[in-house]
Amino acid sequence: MRTELKLIVSLLILWSFNSLIAQEKYNIVTVNDTLLVNLDNIYKISTNNIVPLSESLTLGNKVLKTGDYIFNYRSGHFNLSDSFIYSLSDTIYLSFRTVLIDLKNEYSRRSLIVQYDEQINDSIRIIKNDLRTLSSESIFGSGINQSGSISRGFTIGSNQDFRVNSGLRLQFSGKLSDDLEIVAALTDENVPIQAEGTTERLEELDKVFIKVKHKNAAATFGDFEMTNRVGEFGRLNRKMVGLEGELFTDPINGKVVLAGSKGKFNTNQFLGIDGNQGPYRLQGINNEQAIIIIAGTETVYIDGEVMKRGENNDYVIDYSLSEITFTTNRLIISASRITIDFEYTDRKYERNLLGGNIVSSFFNERLKVSFNVFSEGDDENNPIDFSLTDEDRIILEEAGDNQVAATKSGVALAPEDSSGRRIGTYTKVDTLINNSGFSYYVYDPGNENSVYNISFSYIGIGVGNYDRISIGNYKFVGIGAGEYLPVIFLPMPEQKTVGNIVVEAKPWNNFQINLEFAGSNWDKNKFSDIDDNDNLGRAHNINLVLDKSKIDIGTLSLGEAAFSYRERFVQDRFTTLDRYRTIEFNRDYNIIDDSSQDETLREARLNWQPFKQLTGNINYGYLGRGSQFTSNRIFGDLNFQEPDNYRLFYHLDYVKTTDASIKSKWMKQDGTGYYVFGSVHPGIDYLYDNREQSSLNSDSLSADSHIFLEAGPYLQLININGFNFTAKYSLRDESSPINGVMEKESRSSLQSYLLS
Repeated sequence: MRTELKLIVSLLILWSFNSLIAQEKYNIVTVNDTLLVNLDNIYKISTNNIVPLSESLTLGNKVLKTGDYIFNYRSGHFNLSDSFIYSLSDTIYLSFRTVLIDLKNEYSRRSLIVQYDEQINDSIRIIKNDLRTLSSESIFGSGINQSGSISRGFTIGSNQDFRVNSGLRLQFSGKLSDDLEIVAALTDENVPIQAEGTTERLEELDKVFIKVKHKNAAATFGDFEMTNRVGEFGRLNRKMVGLEGELFTDPINGKVVLAGSKGKFNTNQFLGIDGNQGPYRLQGINNEQAIIIIAGTETVYIDGEVMKRGENNDYVIDYSLSEITFTTNRLIISASRITIDFEYTDRKYERNLLGGNIVSSFFNERLKVSFNVFSEGDDENNPIDFSLTDEDRIILEEAGDNQVAATKSGVALAPEDSSGRRIGTYTKVDTLINNSGFSYYVYDPGNENSVYNISFSYIGIGVGNYDRISIGNYKFVGIGAGEYLPVIFLPMPEQKTVGNIVVEAKPWNNFQINLEFAGSNWDKNKFSDIDDNDNLGRAHNINLVLDKSKIDIGTLSLGEAAFSYRERFVQDRFTTLDRYRTIEFNRDYNIIDDSSQDETLREARLNWQPFKQLTGNINYGYLGRGSQFTSNRIFGDLNFQEPDNYRLFYHLDYVKTTDASIKSKWMKQDGTGYYVFGSVHPGIDYLYDNREQSSLNSDSLSADSHIFLEAGPYLQLININGFNFTAKYSLRDESSPINGVMEKESRSSLQSYLLS
C-alpha cells in the first residue's frame, strides 16, 4: 500500500473515531448547497465529507429519487442520470449531513497565483511558497509528536533491471483532543526480516499499528500483542494483526478481538546434554522441524526458573532456524530441565482469532462476574505454501483426527528426460521380512536403476524406518528403528474454541471465594466429521482464600496466618489456547504417563509468620488421573532472614505416587544460607534429590530411580574499590540402580568465578 493511501486511511479512521467519542468538538450538522446545472454533469459538495445516504436533491420543484442521480461519497461529487431530463437553466438544491472536522481537502507547499508585472506591463502566473498550509501541525495538530525517516536507493545487477527503491517510516503520538490520545507507527515498506534474537530487547521493524485511547475506550489497528487474563483457563498471549477494541466503564469492562494470528502455541520440554550449550532444535506440535518461531514469543525456563534473552544474559535464539543456544552464564548439564513456550508458524494455513470478554462488578466490588470466549483456528480455504488437490481433500475427509492417516506416498517416479530415461536418486529394493514381502529404497544417484525421487517426513524416534544421513540422503535402518518415513503429511486445519465464566465473591474483608467453569471445542480436522464426538470438553476450578490475619490467644500473639484451598477438575477432552499448568507440574506430582485422562487436583496451603524475620508454609496436594494414577504430595518451606545481615532458607517436597504397575517415592530438598560481614558474604547452597521407583510387585529399583546430593559453598566480595567478586565450589554425588540396587555412580566438582 502506498504511503499516501495509508496516511489518508489512518487519518480518516482517527477522525471518525474522534467524532464518535468527542462529540463536544466535532459535530454532525446539515449543509445546504445551491448548484447550477452544467455541461460536464459533475457537481461537487462544498464540504470535505458527507454522511452516506443523508443527501436530499431538488431540481426545480421535483425531489430527485436515487435512480435520478449517482453519488460518489468518497470523492464527494454526484452526476445526474442520463435518463433524467433536465435543462441547463435549472438549479439543483442539495441538502446533506456532514461531520465538522479540521481537515482540508488539499495541502500544498506552493500555489499558483496571477500577479501583475510592471516590467512587461502584463499579468503573469508565478509560484508562491506557503509553508503554513503544509506542516506537521496543519496535518496532525499542535499536540502531536512526530518522527520518521525516508529512504531512497536503487538496485542493479547482471540478472535484473535497474530498480529504484523508496521507503517511508512514520511514528507519531500525542493528544488529538482533551480526551483522545494516539500512538501510531506506519510504513510503506515490506520487511520480511525477523529480529535476530541475540539481544534482550527486540527491534521489530515490521510492526505497523495505530492505537487510539479514550478514558472510556481504546482501539488498536494493525500489529499488536494481546494479553488476556480471565480465570485460570482463559489465559491467552498472542501476537496478532487486526483489530482490538477495549471498553473501560464503571462497573463494566470489556474487550473484543478480530484478527489474524501470526502463529500457534506450543511447548517443548527436554533435558540438557553435559557440555552442550546448544543449539537445541525446537519442534512443532506434530514434531515438525520446518517451522519459524515468531520473534519475541518465547518464554524459556531452566529448572522452573525464567531465563532472560541476550548474549550477555542466559540464551540467544535463531527464530528462522528455530534453534536456541545457552550462554556460559547458564551452564547446561544432563540434569538441566529445559522448558520453552513459544509461538511458531509452519506456513500451512492462514490463522484467525475471534473473541472477547466482559467483566462486571457489583455490591461495591464484593462480587465480580467475568465471561470470556475465544476461538482460534486455521482457514481451510486459505493454504499458504501448498495447494490441496481433490484427492488430498478426500484423504483429509477420511482421516478424521488421525494425523498418521492424513498422509500420501512420498515416492514418485522421476520425470523422463529427452531420451526417455528416468534419472532419479533412489533405487527400489524388494525383500522378505518375517516371511512377508517388503520394499525399501536406497539412495544411489547415478545408478541406472535409480528412477525414484522421494520426499521423507519426520515421524518420531523409534517410529520410522529411515534415518537422515545428509540433505536428501536417507538410509533404511529397519522397521521401527528410524525417525523418518517416505510419506508426505497433509496438514489438518484445526479449530479451538474455549469459553469460561468466573465468579469472584468477597463476603468478608479477609475471605474470598472464586468459582470458574470452562468448556472447550477442539476440532482437529475441519475437513472431516469423523471423530467429532470427542471435540467437547469441560473443566472447573474452586478456590477458597483466607487472607493473612492476626492470631491472638488472650494476651499471647501467635503472629499472622493465612489459609487457602482449591480443587480443579479437567476432563481428558478439555483443551486451552495457552498454558494453564505450572512449569514444573509434571515433575512436582511425578506424572509418569502424560496421556490425556480426567484429572482432579486438590491443594491446601497454610502460611504462618510468627514474627517478622520468620515465615513458613506447609502444603498438601492430591492428584488423581484416570482410575489408576494417584499422587499425594507434602511440600513447604521455611525462611528465616534479615536481608541486610543473614538468610536461611529450606524447602522440602515429598511425593508418593501409585500408577497401574508402578510405585514411586520422591524426596526433594534444597536450601541456601549466607551471612554478611561488611563487604564479605560467605554462604552455601544445598540440593538433595532421592527418587525410588519400582514395579508394584517388586522392590527392585527401576532405571528411573536416582539419588544425587550437591553442596556448594561460596564467597562474595561486594563493592571493594568498585569491584564485585564471587567464587563458588560445588561437589555433587550421584547414585543409580545397578541390578535393582542403588549404587554410587559418580562424583563431580564445579568451580566458578565471577568478577565484575
